[in-house]
Amino acid sequence: MTSAEPIVRQLSETASPPAAYEPERAAEAWRLRLTPFMMAMIVLGSLFFAGVGVAQMQSLDRQLGRAAVHVVPPRPSGLQQSEQGYRQDVAAALEQSVVARRYEFAVATLRVRLWTRMLGFSAGMVLAMVGAAFVLGRLQESQSQLSAQGAALSVSMTSASPGLILAVLGAGLMALSIAVAPNVTTSDGAIYWMEPAPADSAEPPGSSLPPPTPLGQ
Repeated sequence: MTSAEPIVRQLSETASPPAAYEPERAAEAWRLRLTPFMMAMIVLGSLFFAGVGVAQMQSLDRQLGRAAVHVVPPRPSGLQQSEQGYRQDVAAALEQSVVARRYEFAVATLRVRLWTRMLGFSAGMVLAMVGAAFVLGRLQESQSQLSAQGAALSVSMTSASPGLILAVLGAGLMALSIAVAPNVTTSDGAIYWMEPAPADSAEPPGSSLPPPTPLGQ
């Protein structure tokens, strides 16, 4: 009986894993349990980003393809209207069309800049959420270093968690998207419209001709 005790003790030690392996096995089981969740976060974030981008692009395409139509008023036949008055009416209609199109393009430009800002914020949000899912899943890799250097600021970060790197990048992208303000300016100026000449300053017909030469000279 006494000679069999060392053999039984050796078999029990080889059958049961050391206590040092228990945390690693628990972490591996936790990662396997959260793998579907991490994959779902990546897929749902990509679908959300692509869906929002396509929908906004279709809206911008519809707005840019919608042309404003301004009808030039016809010249009245029953009323006495001078040639100069009719030209002023046509110039006013053309000027109205130019102003309308100018502000339509200004609104479209503002929407494009807001859309770019929203895409940056959405991309940062997706990166932050995927990074949070990786942190929750205890995903570990070799150490990665993230560094950024500016004129008066230098930031460096080293971590073995890719989720933490993604979360920091996403938060920075969201902050940058909020900080940049889209501004659109327009300058108005008449293109077709000209101020009509005063009636009293109009020269009578034939006043620009040279003076008549008397006969006999």
